[in-house]
Amino acid sequence: MSKRKKKKKHLGKPKKSYSTFYQQGLQLFRNQDYKKAIKAWREALRLTQDKDLSRKLAQAHFRYALSLHRPQQGELIISELHQSIKRDSEKAIYHYHLGLIYHEQHQYANAVSSYKQAVKLDPKNERFLHHLQLAQWENHQSVDTGKNDIDFNFLSLIRAENYKKAKEYAEAHGQELLHEGILYKAIITTMVDNGGKTAKKLWKKCQEISEYSMLACYYLGLIYTQEKKWTSALKHLEMAVTEPKLKRDCESALLMIYKYQASELVNSGEEKKAKRFWNKIAEIDPSDELAYNSIATVIEDGYRHAVDGNISQAMRTWKRVINKGSNHPLLLQNYAIACDKQENFSQALENWEELAIVWQKQIANKDASESLKAKLSLVYRRIGELFFEEEDLARAEKAYSNALRYNPGDLKLELRLVYLDFERENINKALSKLKHLHKQHPQNVKITEMMVTAYLDKEDLGKAIECTITLLELQPKHQEARELIHHLGRTYTFRLLEDDELDSACQILKNLIKVDGNFIVFRTLLAQVLFRKKQKSEAEKELELVIELATNKALAHAEVGKTYVLLNRGKEAQVHLKKAEELSSDPDCLCALAVAHLLYNKKIGMRYLKKYVATDPNNYKLYINISEEMLAYNENLALDVMTQGMKAHPESIELSMSLLILAMKLEEFEVFDKVANKLRKLAIKTGEYDIIEVVNMLEMMLNTSDFLDDFDDDDDDFDDDNFDDSFFRELFS
Repeated sequence: MSKRKKKKKHLGKPKKSYSTFYQQGLQLFRNQDYKKAIKAWREALRLTQDKDLSRKLAQAHFRYALSLHRPQQGELIISELHQSIKRDSEKAIYHYHLGLIYHEQHQYANAVSSYKQAVKLDPKNERFLHHLQLAQWENHQSVDTGKNDIDFNFLSLIRAENYKKAKEYAEAHGQELLHEGILYKAIITTMVDNGGKTAKKLWKKCQEISEYSMLACYYLGLIYTQEKKWTSALKHLEMAVTEPKLKRDCESALLMIYKYQASELVNSGEEKKAKRFWNKIAEIDPSDELAYNSIATVIEDGYRHAVDGNISQAMRTWKRVINKGSNHPLLLQNYAIACDKQENFSQALENWEELAIVWQKQIANKDASESLKAKLSLVYRRIGELFFEEEDLARAEKAYSNALRYNPGDLKLELRLVYLDFERENINKALSKLKHLHKQHPQNVKITEMMVTAYLDKEDLGKAIECTITLLELQPKHQEARELIHHLGRTYTFRLLEDDELDSACQILKNLIKVDGNFIVFRTLLAQVLFRKKQKSEAEKELELVIELATNKALAHAEVGKTYVLLNRGKEAQVHLKKAEELSSDPDCLCALAVAHLLYNKKIGMRYLKKYVATDPNNYKLYINISEEMLAYNENLALDVMTQGMKAHPESIELSMSLLILAMKLEEFEVFDKVANKLRKLAIKTGEYDIIEVVNMLEMMLNTSDFLDDFDDDDDDFDDDNFDDSFFRELFS
């Protein structure tokens, strides 16, 4: 291979590539910064249209919509959900959540339309049908038939405000009333009987229904207040106040209890304990006269400025007192929060760390309450996030570890520490932690998802498949996992076939069929493996089963035809390939037809390859997909496919790199030389200079391999065992 001189060029600022924007968006998405992830991925899509990335962008819009506050940001939520549907209209959950927000805004016609689309995409989902029926009833429409747990006779009595009859009806049909029925029965009983044991019992049932748990907490808090059970009342109301819709009502109830408790403590001479309630009063209503009994006076002044939109003045008000030496937790907390809102993260970090020190001292001086430990854990978590954003991973890890110390068992914190390992590319350490967490939480979907990612990073496809199978067992409707198992299952099987590891291929395919027996490709691949294992009768049965299960499915006939091509049974192959072409021209079918015809007749196969890639002309990965499959059957054809791909996409670094590695593997030195030159030029053009280092390394490996092959090509009389190779060991050390 000839040596090449490097030409120095004056280069401007390198432009960001698709890969840069994609990875940036991926990291932001992992950090739950969905807004910025959307921006990065949009930039990536401007450079390269990628269906997979478009679906990820849809998910980012959806996650961002869920993170927004309802109902204050209702319009923005609707806009984001529409963006999700625009990018991926086949996701039922996107339509369902759009229906929910319309339902909340009493836009019943829009809600019905969205729910109907969700039900159409996922007709077996009872939750979707349930909300569709309720929206139709509220919109005075005829209700869709299907499983129904809503008693519309009962709801009609409530609509007519005939509460007495509604109560009688509820008592007579108590066992039949589910979901909304329990809720309305609880409300009516509370109104008619003014609370009491029956109402309390019903509200406790409502707590078990996630949609109504916060409302149940609110009403239980009111009932406990009537019974003067203050601890229980505060516990439930302080939980319910976190729900935006209930915030104002909960705060009114809490103010009453706080004032009563503070008054009782003052009367009994326990003024220090009363201060705790005064500060809580100040958090809700800084203008209340009791707020002036403590540091809340200063906090109130700051609040007043903050409410008026003058955050800077609020910060100055609080900072003056902090500078005088006051380290009251509420002051530090509010100032840190204000700094966060102003994106003054260095000041925020300083105050969060100061607050952590104050609360640590309180914990050291006495037996700390669990609530104080929980608050300190949250502070350390925020400190960790700020260090993480600054890319100070060592200090971020220390902060997250402290957060976990004060809230042991917090799975989110455990996973944040795992994220740090991913960031440091310490995949083995991340995987070790994930395995430990998986033993503790075997049903947790997030842990299993991260294990899949870890094994993919390690390129351990076998383990990645095992974890994806587990993920599908935990969550059968996990669409991304199902798409991934299809891709991984095929890729891993092709590699095993390429290495002639037939027993392993047979076992993995049987496992895959157990979790997704409807995916035709797994069954036809199993038939191919069984034929190669000379288990002809079993293989024939598998092919017969494929044809029986999917008589009129194009992909089934294409895959069966491909299998017959591999068996040199041309007539049978042509029957099925022709049938496949008649039934459909979707991309998956065209892909299978392209592979089958390439194996049967290269010239015809290339025509089908053109048809396949024409379904998505900008997607260079289509060539890689076919090439990976062809490697299991015919290496030279795989090289031809990749060469065609490079002609169609001369600017694709990933495609060129794949072709370079394939040429190296097949020892096609002339192809390797041409592609290496091409890659260097592309790297300079795009500013991705690390590609040049990779090419140089591969070139050096190939040269070293050639040298060692030449050196070892000796006559049989040479005594290798007695040869002193110390010089060469030193040369290569």
